[in-house]
Amino acid sequence: MASGPIANPFATRHTRPAALAWLPQPDSPQQLLDRLDRLGGRGVICGPHGSGKSTLLRHLAAAATERGWQPRVISLGSVADLGRAVAAVMAAAEPDHWLGIDSWEKLGVLGRPLAWLANCPWKNPSMAFFHLRNARKRRGFSGLQVAASCGGRLFPQSAIRRRGRIVVTMHRQPGPGGWPVLLEPRPTADTFRRLVIRLLDQAAITPAIAARFDPILLDDVFRRHQGNLREAFFDLYDRFEQFARD
Repeated sequence: MASGPIANPFATRHTRPAALAWLPQPDSPQQLLDRLDRLGGRGVICGPHGSGKSTLLRHLAAAATERGWQPRVISLGSVADLGRAVAAVMAAAEPDHWLGIDSWEKLGVLGRPLAWLANCPWKNPSMAFFHLRNARKRRGFSGLQVAASCGGRLFPQSAIRRRGRIVVTMHRQPGPGGWPVLLEPRPTADTFRRLVIRLLDQAAITPAIAARFDPILLDDVFRRHQGNLREAFFDLYDRFEQFARD
């Protein structure tokens, strides 16, 4: 009786961000969450295409769950997703809220006002303008930056909101609203080999096929795609299909 086709370990269901293992980094996900707090609750995961930003973002979300926080991750496809992004930022208002936004640069120039909204320390941003207008009349302040530097003292306590934490992924610096870089993933050939070995170990494939994915081949694929893990896994998917047919 003929056996069925061998499942490809490099299929997207195995290599998508939520499925890949944590890429080795100097800091663990929990340590990165601690660093995020030291940075003020705003951070950017910055790196080129296929460097593992989306995977890291989802591992941070899992670490936030372990702390009892309420994580949420949204992925942006274009500027048409601005409404979703605004709603998510507005909802991330409590101390135990953790929001991850993947592909922030898809918002283009509209990301700037959204970053201001995310940085706004008031429950309703329109309240900021209302109280600022009155404060300027009374005290002669000339702009929002001066008022914000007062740490909210110009505004009633009822207007202050507690902020959740927000992490976004981008391809380039600087981050939105001057947010600091939390992590710059730079996958190495060794990292790629470890991920491939783990994927092969998890798959029910013959030792003969697994042996064909030797270090020489993997290093060549990694260099060919210039460290882009996503493209490298696509390459290995095609190679696996060819090896399974041989």
